Amino acid sequence: MANMETLFHAVNIFAAKFQLYLMGSTSMTWLLSKGSHKINCFNESSRNELQVKYCSLIPIGTPCTLTTQGLKWNLNDDILAFGKLVSTSNEIDKSNNTKVISITNSETIVWSMEFE
Repeated sequence: MANMETLFHAVNIFAAKFQLYLMGSTSMTWLLSKGSHKINCFNESSRNELQVKYCSLIPIGTPCTLTTQGLKWNLNDDILAFGKLVSTSNEIDKSNNTKVISITNSETIVWSMEFE
């Protein structure tokens, strides 16, 4: 949880000049600020090879309305909040022809993905 706290403090420290990533041996986590985002989850050397298996969208501190495309269980103006819905075990849609995940969120949210 301290690492998540650091992500939120880094936004103020770096004044949006840098994106801070938390990296593990098989995972990567960062904040998605309010707005629209595109995330490439496929291997650049082989556009057909899926690089990311699992992903999470976690609302920390405030509820967040989300719409996604390219996930196995897409969200459509759904509200994520602790005690309600939290997308901790979603997957990349393997039939996603665009090879990109699209996310539109109303508040800052934590995005995490696990590599295969």
